[in-house]
This record gives sequence, C-alpha cells and structure tokens, in this order.
Amino acid sequence: MFVVPGNHDYFNRISVQTFKDVYADFGYAEALETDGKTCSYTAELSEKYRLLALDSCKPGYGEDGFTAELLQWAGEQAARAKKDGKTLITIMHHNFLEHIRFQSKILPAFIVRPELEMKMRFLDWGVRYVFTGHTHAQDIASFTDGANRTVYDVMTTSLTGYPCAYRSAVLNDSGMDIQTHRIDRVDLKNLPAGYTDELLEELQTDLNKYALGCFAHSFEKKKDDYIGEQALSSMLKRFVGDKAAAFLDPFFRTFVQTIFLPIYEPETPDGKCLADLSRSLGLTVPETAHRTVFDLVFYFVCVVYSGDENLPYSDPQILLFMQCVYTSLYETMRDVNTQTRDALLRDLRANLSEDALPFAVSAAGKLALGTVKDDRLLEMTLLMLAPLIESFSMDQDIPDNDAFLPAQSAAKQPVLQFLRQIFERVFAFLQRYFAGLARIVKKYPLFAWN
Repeated sequence: MFVVPGNHDYFNRISVQTFKDVYADFGYAEALETDGKTCSYTAELSEKYRLLALDSCKPGYGEDGFTAELLQWAGEQAARAKKDGKTLITIMHHNFLEHIRFQSKILPAFIVRPELEMKMRFLDWGVRYVFTGHTHAQDIASFTDGANRTVYDVMTTSLTGYPCAYRSAVLNDSGMDIQTHRIDRVDLKNLPAGYTDELLEELQTDLNKYALGCFAHSFEKKKDDYIGEQALSSMLKRFVGDKAAAFLDPFFRTFVQTIFLPIYEPETPDGKCLADLSRSLGLTVPETAHRTVFDLVFYFVCVVYSGDENLPYSDPQILLFMQCVYTSLYETMRDVNTQTRDALLRDLRANLSEDALPFAVSAAGKLALGTVKDDRLLEMTLLMLAPLIESFSMDQDIPDNDAFLPAQSAAKQPVLQFLRQIFERVFAFLQRYFAGLARIVKKYPLFAWN
C-alpha cells in the first residue's frame, strides 16, 4: 500500500517528516527516491512499472502546492524511469485534469495549475495514468495532445464517504482495466461506543443510505461555504470578470435573497416562492421533491459524486434549476436598462467562450427553458449554467466507474471519439427538440379532435 498526503493532513499542521515517519510502512520505507522538501517519492510496483507519488498539497492550504523545485525533482525521476525501462504510474491528491467544465474557474483550488503546462509536462515524462482524489467524486477524464499522446486522470471518491467506493486496476501492455467496487457494510466490532441500534442496523443493511445521510448533514452545515452570498459572489467574479461583478454588486443581494426563497411553498401566508414568480413570467414549473435550490444543488452533487452521470437536458431537476436562476435574475435585473444588460452579456461571452458551450448557444438550450420574456436574461442564464448543466447531464469523456483505458490511443481514435460525440450530441438535441415540440403542441393544439 502506498500513500500521499491530502490537504487535510496539512490542515492539521503535520510536518513533512512526521508524515513520512507515521506512514513509513506505506511507501516511504521502500522508496527508491524521496524529495526532501515534500512527501513525494518513487517506488517499484513491478518489473515494468514504477510509482511516482507526488505531494500536490501546499501546507496549510487547499490549493495545489507544486513548486519549480518539485517539478524539477519529478522530471529527474521521470528521466531515471525512462533510463531504467520503467513506465510511470502517478498518484497525487489534487485533480490533474478538469472533471467538470471550467473546473479551474468554478473550483480553482481543486486542480493543479497551470493546467495546460502540467498536461504537457506529464506527457513529456511518459506518464499516462494519474490517480487523484480531493473532489470526492467518481470520474475519469482524459487529454490527448497534437501528437496523439493520451493521459488519464482517474479520480476516486473518499472511501469513508458517499458513495463509499474504491477502485481496482489491472495493468498490462495494452492498457488499464478499471473496476469500481462499493462497500455495503462495516465490521461493527471495530466501531466505538455511542451508536444507536437503528444506526447499527443501517450500517449493516444499507451503508450507502447511512453515508448519504451523513453527506447531506455535512453539506447542510457548510451551505454558506458552497452557495452562500460570499461563495456565489466569488464565483460570479470568476465567471463575468471583476468589472462586471463590481457593477452587479449592488444587485447581488437581491439575487441571493430570491434564489434562497422556497421553491413551491411560501414560508408565510404573504411570502413569496420561486414557483409563483416563475409562473408569473409564463414558465411551466415542473414538480419535484426538492424544497429549495440548495436541495437541487445537493442532488446534482450526488449525481456527479456517483459517476456515469446521464441526465437529459429535459430532466425536471435541470429545468427547475434553470427556471430558478432565470427567475432570480429577472427579479434582480428588472430595472436595469438594455445598454447595461448588453454590456454584461459581452463580459459573459468574453469570459466563457461560446464555442465551448454548445448547450448555451444552441436552440435546444432555449427550448429546454421554454418561452421567456427577456432573451438577454435567458442567454445570461444559459451562459452561467452551461458548464454545470453539461457536467451534470452527460459524461463528457469515458465511463467513470468501469472502463478500459488504452495504453496509447491508436491513430484513428480521436476521429472515432469525435464522431461518437457528434452522434451523441445530435441524438440529445433530437430528444430535447421533440420534447419541446410536444410541449408547444400541447399548449397550442394544431387540430381539434372530436
């Protein structure tokens, strides 16, 4: 067993040497080389493969801690592995590739930077497989450069949290076969005292349900950290830029107050809810079990955490989420003049390249939300939500849980992937188109049947 530190190890102010001492039997005692300033090391896996364990953490912080010195050390280890005829397998805590669109904007502390430079470094070192964590989700991403060299980032969730998964990998000359396994029960003999009989039974009969409940409780406690006013304000700056964010600041509190309203039922007899506001704008609100936008966000996070996400754009949860954001924008921007709205749209387009957001710029995206009163706010909504919707809706690359990762892509592989993606997008568009057409026909019947 081989380990590397995560950011929470450093949050506890553990020193580099202490970590190496504590986990001496988990990699460091049998290391070929160790980096003196970090917890990075190399170790033999077999006659063909060598482990490059990289300490990606910055002591005391959540973001990555790669330095020029560490990169130089890693490059030297890669050169030695090549000389020895060994293939490198890399493990590190932070994500190496983006697992959701614009992850470097949305979750900048979860991915190594600068991303493109790191991709090319790893490819030059001969690294093809990188195992990561940090985001606590099941996902596999890949990157292929112009020379048709491919590197994979196999991200795995936390073993002790929802969905309680771990991976096994079988490696040979043709590639890596990855399988995902889930823990369904725990050994009660090793638990400390204090658990109720009900919890003990759940731990034995439905560990996934127990883990999901713990996850929901933790998510609720950190609600402000995820979608609180300050968190949303920081995300807004990354999306629209400082200039536009500064202009929006006076209106932002109204947006936050609106987006945090109950969805279906007002809290007081004379209160408001998002569904009523949406209906007043001519939108047909789908029925779901979610009480708040925060419930929706948690639902989407669970979908991503489990991997192999495949929600169609017409999914009621996605439609409801878009409607809630659009309605909140409408309430916020109703008194802002056209010139200002156009300026904000220009800033959004400049910060989020339109050709990278097919959902946002397609007729299908507008059709999914339905007929709206303000096309500018509609485009703002789609541009802001497109990265999240793309990530929640359909796996972008390869299966997340069980997959075979070729050692080196064949020359025609990128073309086949491109054609497959085109087919999937055309099929998804047709699904959304006919679903929207059905809604239009239902609302405006072409024929009267006797």
